[in-house]
Amino acid sequence: MANLILATPQREIFMPKVDEEENSLSLQILKKSTFFDKFSEDKKKEISEDLEIISYVKNDVIDVNIDNLYIVAEGVVTEKNSNKNVIAYYGASQVFNINNETLAHKFICERNSKIFIVKQDKLK
Repeated sequence: MANLILATPQREIFMPKVDEEENSLSLQILKKSTFFDKFSEDKKKEISEDLEIISYVKNDVIDVNIDNLYIVAEGVVTEKNSNKNVIAYYGASQVFNINNETLAHKFICERNSKIFIVKQDKLK
């Protein structure tokens, strides 16, 4: 029997360390987001250097964790409740997350999107 390696398509599920170009983009997005207005420039830079960047395609559901903060870098994300009613739309530089009351909500990409993920403990 021959050694056979099968290639299987997969979506990137982990992100490499943010490169300099991406870091510049992440810092620009943080500066545009009103959520980060009260943060110092140094803190924004620190956060931008230590975030995950994940790309999604249209109709992907974002696996949202209560310990993270999500920032739309590109694209549009829709928040829907358990009845599939639209609660909110999030565009570039807008922030979303979940809490105990919104655990059942789904966050769906309306088009190809790039999302920054920040651990909540990095915001302290």
